Amino acid sequence: MIKIISNMLSKRREAKHRNSMFEKTVQRKNTSKTTKK
Repeated sequence: MIKIISNMLSKRREAKHRNSMFEKTVQRKNTSKTTKK
């Protein structure tokens, strides 16, 4: 049981990290678009 919970937590943490990285890349793309205009 404990292993399953720890696995879920680690997966959630990975997902959060991936989302934050994705958001950063999106923000960078958006800023580059605005600067081009």
